Amino acid sequence: MKHKTFSLIRFVLVLGIIASSDKCAADTFVDKCKNLYKSVIPQKKCTDSTTQEYTVSKQSKIIIQNDHGSINIKTEWNQNKVFLKATKAASTQEKLAHIQIKAQLTNDSILIQPVCSKQEGDWRVDMELIVPTALALHVTTEQGDIKAKSLHSEAYLTTTLGDIEVDKAHQKLVAHSKEKGKILINHAENTVKATTYYGDITIADAQRSVLAQSHSGKIELYCNQVPSTSIIDLNTTHGNIITHLPKDTNARINAHTKKGTFLCKHFITLNPFTTKLDVNAWKQFKKGADGVLGSGEAQITLNSINSNIKVLEREIS
Repeated sequence: MKHKTFSLIRFVLVLGIIASSDKCAADTFVDKCKNLYKSVIPQKKCTDSTTQEYTVSKQSKIIIQNDHGSINIKTEWNQNKVFLKATKAASTQEKLAHIQIKAQLTNDSILIQPVCSKQEGDWRVDMELIVPTALALHVTTEQGDIKAKSLHSEAYLTTTLGDIEVDKAHQKLVAHSKEKGKILINHAENTVKATTYYGDITIADAQRSVLAQSHSGKIELYCNQVPSTSIIDLNTTHGNIITHLPKDTNARINAHTKKGTFLCKHFITLNPFTTKLDVNAWKQFKKGADGVLGSGEAQITLNSINSNIKVLEREIS
Protein backbone atom coordinates (compact mmCIF):
# COMPACT_ATOMS: atom_id res chain seq x y z
CA MET A 1 0.00 0.00 0.00
CA LYS A 2 2.83 2.41 0.87
CA HIS A 3 4.66 1.66 -2.42
CA LYS A 4 1.49 2.29 -4.43
CA THR A 5 0.80 5.56 -2.61
CA PHE A 6 4.38 6.75 -3.10
CA SER A 7 4.30 5.92 -6.80
CA LEU A 8 1.02 7.79 -7.20
CA ILE A 9 2.32 10.90 -5.48
CA ARG A 10 5.58 10.79 -7.46
CA PHE A 11 3.55 10.54 -10.67
CA VAL A 12 1.41 13.53 -9.65
CA LEU A 13 4.56 15.51 -8.87
CA VAL A 14 6.03 14.86 -12.31
CA LEU A 15 2.79 15.77 -14.06
CA GLY A 16 2.50 18.99 -12.07
CA ILE A 17 6.04 20.09 -12.90
CA ILE A 18 5.66 19.27 -16.60
CA ALA A 19 2.28 20.93 -16.83
CA SER A 20 3.43 24.18 -15.25
CA SER A 21 5.45 26.60 -17.34
CA ASP A 22 5.75 28.91 -14.35
CA LYS A 23 8.60 27.80 -12.07
CA CYS A 24 7.04 29.46 -9.02
CA ALA A 25 3.74 27.70 -9.61
CA ALA A 26 5.57 24.40 -10.11
CA ASP A 27 7.43 24.83 -6.81
CA THR A 28 4.15 25.55 -5.02
CA PHE A 29 2.62 22.46 -6.55
CA VAL A 30 5.59 20.35 -5.41
CA ASP A 31 5.32 21.66 -1.84
CA LYS A 32 1.63 20.84 -1.71
CA CYS A 33 2.24 17.31 -2.96
CA LYS A 34 5.01 16.80 -0.40
CA ASN A 35 2.56 17.79 2.35
CA LEU A 36 0.04 15.38 0.86
CA TYR A 37 2.63 12.62 1.02
CA LYS A 38 3.33 13.35 4.68
CA SER A 39 -0.37 13.21 5.52
CA VAL A 40 -0.94 9.92 3.65
CA ILE A 41 2.21 8.07 4.76
CA PRO A 42 2.58 7.91 8.58
CA GLN A 43 5.85 9.56 9.61
CA LYS A 44 8.10 7.83 12.11
CA LYS A 45 8.09 9.61 15.47
CA CYS A 46 10.82 9.94 18.05
CA THR A 47 9.72 8.84 21.52
CA ASP A 48 11.02 8.91 25.06
CA SER A 49 9.52 7.90 28.44
CA THR A 50 10.20 9.37 31.83
CA THR A 51 8.89 8.76 35.37
CA GLN A 52 8.64 11.21 38.24
CA GLU A 53 7.23 11.37 41.77
CA TYR A 54 5.89 14.42 43.61
CA THR A 55 5.24 14.62 47.34
CA VAL A 56 1.87 16.20 48.23
CA SER A 57 1.55 16.52 51.99
CA LYS A 58 -0.72 19.59 52.23
CA GLN A 59 -2.28 19.88 48.79
CA SER A 60 -5.98 19.10 48.35
CA LYS A 61 -6.20 19.01 44.55
CA ILE A 62 -4.15 18.13 41.49
CA ILE A 63 -4.36 20.15 38.26
CA ILE A 64 -3.26 18.48 35.03
CA GLN A 65 -3.09 20.53 31.84
CA ASN A 66 -2.02 18.74 28.66
CA ASP A 67 -2.26 20.42 25.25
CA HIS A 68 -1.53 17.32 23.18
CA GLY A 69 -1.96 13.82 24.56
CA SER A 70 -4.03 11.40 26.59
CA ILE A 71 -4.34 11.27 30.39
CA ASN A 72 -4.84 8.04 32.36
CA ILE A 73 -5.45 8.32 36.12
CA LYS A 74 -5.68 5.71 38.86
CA THR A 75 -6.06 6.11 42.63
CA GLU A 76 -4.59 2.85 43.81
CA TRP A 77 -2.63 3.93 46.85
CA ASN A 78 -2.89 5.97 50.05
CA GLN A 79 0.58 7.48 49.85
CA ASN A 80 1.14 11.23 49.87
CA LYS A 81 2.77 11.05 46.47
CA VAL A 82 1.83 11.49 42.84
CA PHE A 83 3.46 9.06 40.43
CA LEU A 84 3.77 10.10 36.78
CA LYS A 85 4.86 8.20 33.71
CA ALA A 86 5.08 10.49 30.68
CA THR A 87 5.58 9.19 27.15
CA LYS A 88 6.82 11.99 24.92
CA ALA A 89 6.61 11.87 21.13
CA ALA A 90 7.78 14.34 18.49
CA SER A 91 8.49 14.52 14.78
CA THR A 92 12.23 14.98 15.33
CA GLN A 93 14.81 14.25 18.02
CA GLU A 94 15.50 17.98 18.31
CA LYS A 95 11.81 18.63 18.94
CA LEU A 96 11.69 15.83 21.50
CA ALA A 97 14.50 17.47 23.49
CA HIS A 98 12.39 20.64 23.89
CA ILE A 99 9.53 18.82 25.68
CA GLN A 100 9.55 19.15 29.47
CA ILE A 101 7.20 18.21 32.31
CA LYS A 102 6.71 21.17 34.62
CA ALA A 103 5.34 20.86 38.14
CA GLN A 104 4.34 23.69 40.46
CA LEU A 105 3.28 23.21 44.08
CA THR A 106 1.25 25.76 46.04
CA ASN A 107 -0.33 25.59 49.47
CA ASP A 108 -3.47 23.87 48.21
CA SER A 109 -2.63 22.33 44.82
CA ILE A 110 -0.08 20.78 42.50
CA LEU A 111 -0.02 21.68 38.79
CA ILE A 112 1.54 19.26 36.29
CA GLN A 113 1.87 20.45 32.72
CA PRO A 114 3.87 19.23 29.69
CA VAL A 115 5.35 22.13 27.72
CA CYS A 116 7.38 22.43 24.53
CA SER A 117 9.63 25.45 24.07
CA LYS A 118 9.65 24.86 20.30
CA GLN A 119 5.96 25.12 19.50
CA GLU A 120 6.00 24.55 15.75
CA GLY A 121 5.84 20.93 14.60
CA ASP A 122 4.12 17.81 15.81
CA TRP A 123 4.45 16.71 19.44
CA ARG A 124 2.42 15.05 22.21
CA VAL A 125 2.75 13.67 25.73
CA ASP A 126 0.67 10.74 26.98
CA MET A 127 0.42 10.76 30.77
CA GLU A 128 -0.23 7.93 33.23
CA LEU A 129 -0.70 8.94 36.86
CA ILE A 130 -1.32 7.33 40.22
CA VAL A 131 -2.65 9.89 42.70
CA PRO A 132 -3.69 9.81 46.36
CA THR A 133 -7.38 9.06 46.87
CA ALA A 134 -7.94 12.30 48.81
CA LEU A 135 -6.87 14.62 45.97
CA ALA A 136 -9.57 16.32 43.93
CA LEU A 137 -8.89 16.19 40.18
CA HIS A 138 -8.93 19.08 37.68
CA VAL A 139 -7.86 17.55 34.37
CA THR A 140 -7.72 19.24 30.96
CA THR A 141 -6.42 18.13 27.57
CA GLU A 142 -6.95 19.74 24.19
CA GLN A 143 -6.40 16.70 21.97
CA GLY A 144 -6.57 13.36 23.70
CA ASP A 145 -8.65 10.93 25.71
CA ILE A 146 -9.11 10.97 29.49
CA LYS A 147 -9.46 7.76 31.48
CA ALA A 148 -9.90 7.57 35.24
CA LYS A 149 -10.53 4.72 37.67
CA SER A 150 -11.74 4.58 41.29
CA LEU A 151 -12.21 8.29 41.96
CA HIS A 152 -12.75 8.94 45.67
CA SER A 153 -12.73 12.76 45.44
CA GLU A 154 -14.44 15.32 43.22
CA ALA A 155 -13.27 15.24 39.62
CA TYR A 156 -13.53 17.77 36.78
CA LEU A 157 -12.46 16.28 33.44
CA THR A 158 -12.36 18.31 30.21
CA THR A 159 -11.15 17.53 26.68
CA THR A 160 -11.69 19.41 23.44
CA LEU A 161 -11.23 16.50 21.02
CA GLY A 162 -11.32 13.14 22.77
CA ASP A 163 -13.29 10.59 24.75
CA ILE A 164 -13.80 10.50 28.52
CA GLU A 165 -14.09 7.17 30.33
CA VAL A 166 -14.55 6.81 34.09
CA ASP A 167 -14.90 3.58 36.04
CA LYS A 168 -16.23 4.04 39.59
CA ALA A 169 -16.83 7.64 40.63
CA HIS A 170 -17.57 7.83 44.34
CA GLN A 171 -17.90 11.62 44.53
CA LYS A 172 -19.17 14.43 42.29
CA LEU A 173 -18.05 14.08 38.69
CA VAL A 174 -18.09 16.67 35.89
CA ALA A 175 -17.10 15.42 32.41
CA HIS A 176 -17.01 17.74 29.41
CA SER A 177 -15.96 17.07 25.80
CA LYS A 178 -16.06 20.48 24.11
CA GLU A 179 -16.19 19.54 20.43
CA LYS A 180 -16.14 15.82 19.69
CA GLY A 181 -15.93 12.78 21.94
CA LYS A 182 -18.03 10.17 23.69
CA ILE A 183 -18.45 9.97 27.46
CA LEU A 184 -18.70 6.64 29.30
CA ILE A 185 -19.23 6.57 33.06
CA ASN A 186 -19.62 3.30 34.95
CA HIS A 187 -20.83 3.13 38.56
CA ALA A 188 -21.57 6.72 39.53
CA GLU A 189 -22.32 6.93 43.25
CA ASN A 190 -22.71 10.70 43.39
CA THR A 191 -23.92 13.57 41.20
CA VAL A 192 -22.81 13.44 37.56
CA LYS A 193 -22.75 16.22 34.98
CA ALA A 194 -21.77 15.13 31.45
CA THR A 195 -21.77 17.28 28.30
CA THR A 196 -20.48 16.79 24.77
CA TYR A 197 -21.17 18.53 21.50
CA TYR A 198 -20.72 15.56 19.17
CA GLY A 199 -20.75 12.10 20.74
CA ASP A 200 -22.76 9.60 22.79
CA ILE A 201 -23.09 9.69 26.57
CA THR A 202 -23.55 6.45 28.51
CA ILE A 203 -23.90 6.45 32.29
CA ALA A 204 -24.27 3.11 34.09
CA ASP A 205 -25.25 2.30 37.68
CA ALA A 206 -26.16 5.88 38.56
CA GLN A 207 -27.31 6.39 42.15
CA ARG A 208 -27.80 10.16 42.48
CA SER A 209 -28.58 13.15 40.27
CA VAL A 210 -27.58 13.08 36.59
CA LEU A 211 -27.39 16.07 34.24
CA ALA A 212 -26.36 15.27 30.67
CA GLN A 213 -26.45 17.11 27.36
CA SER A 214 -25.35 16.21 23.82
CA HIS A 215 -25.96 18.26 20.69
CA SER A 216 -25.41 15.33 18.33
CA GLY A 217 -25.34 12.01 20.11
CA LYS A 218 -27.38 9.51 22.09
CA ILE A 219 -27.77 9.68 25.87
CA GLU A 220 -28.36 6.39 27.67
CA LEU A 221 -28.80 6.25 31.44
CA TYR A 222 -28.99 3.18 33.70
CA CYS A 223 -30.13 4.01 37.25
CA ASN A 224 -29.62 1.68 40.21
CA GLN A 225 -31.90 3.92 42.24
CA VAL A 226 -33.59 7.30 41.99
CA PRO A 227 -33.48 8.92 45.47
CA SER A 228 -36.27 11.32 46.42
CA THR A 229 -33.90 14.32 46.34
CA SER A 230 -32.31 13.50 43.00
CA ILE A 231 -32.70 15.29 39.67
CA ILE A 232 -32.38 13.69 36.25
CA ASP A 233 -32.11 16.21 33.41
CA LEU A 234 -31.19 14.92 29.93
CA ASN A 235 -31.15 16.98 26.73
CA THR A 236 -30.26 16.36 23.07
CA THR A 237 -30.72 18.14 19.77
CA HIS A 238 -29.92 15.18 17.49
CA GLY A 239 -29.81 11.95 19.49
CA ASN A 240 -32.12 9.51 21.25
CA ILE A 241 -32.62 9.62 25.01
CA ILE A 242 -33.00 6.22 26.70
CA THR A 243 -33.45 5.84 30.45
CA HIS A 244 -33.52 2.56 32.35
CA LEU A 245 -35.28 3.20 35.69
CA PRO A 246 -36.08 0.80 38.55
CA LYS A 247 -39.70 -0.31 38.74
CA ASP A 248 -40.19 1.39 42.11
CA THR A 249 -39.07 4.83 40.85
CA ASN A 250 -40.97 7.72 42.44
CA ALA A 251 -40.59 10.91 40.42
CA ARG A 252 -42.33 13.75 38.63
CA ILE A 253 -41.61 13.40 34.94
CA ASN A 254 -41.63 15.94 32.10
CA ALA A 255 -40.60 14.43 28.78
CA HIS A 256 -40.98 16.10 25.38
CA THR A 257 -39.67 15.75 21.83
CA LYS A 258 -40.55 17.98 18.88
CA LYS A 259 -39.83 15.65 15.96
CA GLY A 260 -39.36 12.24 17.56
CA THR A 261 -41.64 9.93 19.56
CA PHE A 262 -42.06 9.29 23.28
CA LEU A 263 -42.44 5.85 24.88
CA CYS A 264 -42.82 5.01 28.58
CA LYS A 265 -42.85 1.44 29.93
CA HIS A 266 -43.58 2.61 33.48
CA PHE A 267 -47.11 3.30 34.70
CA ILE A 268 -47.50 7.07 34.61
CA THR A 269 -50.23 9.20 36.14
CA LEU A 270 -50.72 12.08 33.72
CA ASN A 271 -51.26 15.59 34.98
CA PRO A 272 -54.88 16.73 34.40
CA PHE A 273 -55.50 18.65 31.20
CA THR A 274 -58.43 19.30 28.91
CA THR A 275 -58.32 18.21 25.27
CA LYS A 276 -60.39 16.99 22.39
CA LEU A 277 -59.82 13.33 21.50
CA ASP A 278 -58.96 14.03 17.89
CA VAL A 279 -56.01 13.37 15.59
CA ASN A 280 -53.99 16.24 17.07
CA ALA A 281 -54.49 14.89 20.60
CA TRP A 282 -53.16 11.44 19.68
CA LYS A 283 -50.17 13.04 17.97
CA GLN A 284 -49.49 15.04 21.09
CA PHE A 285 -49.56 11.90 23.27
CA LYS A 286 -46.75 10.47 21.14
CA LYS A 287 -44.59 13.56 21.66
CA GLY A 288 -44.33 13.49 25.44
CA ALA A 289 -45.98 13.57 28.83
CA ASP A 290 -46.16 15.50 32.10
CA GLY A 291 -47.03 13.32 35.04
CA VAL A 292 -45.94 11.21 38.00
CA LEU A 293 -44.19 7.87 38.40
CA GLY A 294 -45.15 6.25 41.71
CA SER A 295 -45.48 8.83 44.46
CA GLY A 296 -43.40 11.45 42.61
CA GLU A 297 -40.58 12.68 44.88
CA ALA A 298 -37.64 13.04 42.47
CA GLN A 299 -37.61 15.17 39.31
CA ILE A 300 -37.02 13.77 35.80
CA THR A 301 -36.79 16.09 32.77
CA LEU A 302 -36.14 14.69 29.29
CA ASN A 303 -35.99 16.89 26.19
CA SER A 304 -35.01 16.20 22.58
CA ILE A 305 -35.64 18.34 19.53
CA ASN A 306 -35.23 15.85 16.69
CA SER A 307 -35.03 12.39 18.27
CA ASN A 308 -36.88 9.77 20.31
CA ILE A 309 -37.28 9.42 24.08
CA LYS A 310 -37.72 6.08 25.86
CA VAL A 311 -38.36 5.48 29.56
CA LEU A 312 -37.76 1.78 30.21
CA GLU A 313 -38.01 -0.45 33.27
CA ARG A 314 -34.92 -1.95 34.83
CA GLU A 315 -34.72 -5.06 37.02
CA ILE A 316 -32.43 -4.45 40.02
CA SER A 317 -31.08 -7.68 41.50
